[in-house]
Amino acid sequence: MQPPEAVDRFLSGGEGALVRDHLRLVLARRQILAQGPRPLMEVLLDMALATAMISCFARCRAAAEGRTKVTPADVHEGISVAELRVLHHASPSNQGGLMVRLRRLVLTDRELFRQVLASEA
Repeated sequence: MQPPEAVDRFLSGGEGALVRDHLRLVLARRQILAQGPRPLMEVLLDMALATAMISCFARCRAAAEGRTKVTPADVHEGISVAELRVLHHASPSNQGGLMVRLRRLVLTDRELFRQVLASEA
């Protein structure tokens, strides 16, 4: 097993198209907006967190199998995790106080917000 850092980043490559297509679908279905009125920055943060989560999960899965490149299957697994935790099934009202406070912290600190956006780029 190798560390996730040994796995190539993929968001700007071919497998990254799977993530982009999924995020377009999320917006088209308006599922991220159906959780009631939300500030736009909160929606953007959720999409950034989902992207980072998908990328991190896919890279960890590839590293666990000793690969240096992610496969579409890795990305699809990451998408499933992000769907459950951030995008659809986990509405902010059902999440614990820690997640609410973390969201508020990131949204009020511009540099931290940028770091989240760039974490898996």
